[in-house]
Amino acid sequence: MSHKREEKGYIAVTTCKACGACRDVCDRDALVFEGERVIRIDYDRCNLCMKCVKVCKNGALIYVE
Repeated sequence: MSHKREEKGYIAVTTCKACGACRDVCDRDALVFEGERVIRIDYDRCNLCMKCVKVCKNGALIYVE
């Protein structure tokens, strides 16, 4: 399970507020949770569609080039 994908950019996970919005939009089950909080992205599943980043109102998911 990859934690970071250097060649195409990656999604940084900061302080998650456990709202669940990202869980609802990720159809690849690429978000790894601890309880209700997202703690990292599984890049073996993630296709960088950015749905989770767009829906995160707390700014906890940030795309880094």
